[in-house]
Parts: sequence; structure tokens; C-alpha cells
Amino acid sequence: MLGNIYGCLVNEELLIDFNNNRLVRIHTNKSDKSFLIGAVIVSNAVISLLEYILVDIDANDVVSKEMILNNVFDRLDYISSTQKLWTVLKELNQRLRSIGIDYDLIKKVRNSEYARTNVNVKILCFQECKYFNEPNYATRN
Repeated sequence: MLGNIYGCLVNEELLIDFNNNRLVRIHTNKSDKSFLIGAVIVSNAVISLLEYILVDIDANDVVSKEMILNNVFDRLDYISSTQKLWTVLKELNQRLRSIGIDYDLIKKVRNSEYARTNVNVKILCFQECKYFNEPNYATRN
């Protein structure tokens, strides 16, 4: 049994830390054994949107704009509107580009519907370790 959700690992290079509002990219170059790390802080609205789309919704599901507004913005007690959703999606894409992620995580599929893009998502969970009283991290696909 897995414990609380910590975040997600997307395409083995992007760590989404729900608790600290961070997007962390760890890019490895195996040929010269080097790696690059980039990190940005995002708003609560961006993190809530990512958690809703990547964790709460199945990979192939399409959700309406109204469902996003109700399950993301209303839950945060924000005023929900199409403009607010557009602003949050724009912030997400700008932050992703700033750390070298050149693909979108959320796409618009029809007039007022959105879906997860074709990305590999692993949900990262933690639970208390009974032997050491420290968090024990695990993953769930």
C-alpha cells in the first residue's frame, strides 16, 4: 500500500514536487556522463492543475473546461474563469520552457476540453518507514 502522493516523474526527466510547488528537470547526457539540473517555482494554481490532470484523471481521458475550473480553481477558492485557466496554462508552459522542457503536458483537444499529452507519468508516493521512522519513497504508474 502506497502512502501520500509526493509528486510525479514525467518522461524520466521532470520531477513535479506538489508540496513545494517546484518543477525540476534533470537531464542526463550518457555519452559524456554529464547532467544538467533546472528548477522553477510555480503558483499553487499550476500545481493544482498538474495534480488534477496527471494524478486524478486517467491518461486517455478528456476533461471539460468546467471540470477543471470546478476541481482546480474552486478548490483553491479562486475566482474561476476561462481567462484564469488560460493564464495558468501560459505560466506552466513558460516555466517548462525556462528549464528546457520543450513539450506540453496539457493540450486542448476540442473547443472547451483538455487532456494530458502523450507523456509517461509515474506518481511518486511516500509512506512512513516502520523501521527508521523516516519517509520511504515509492512509485506508482
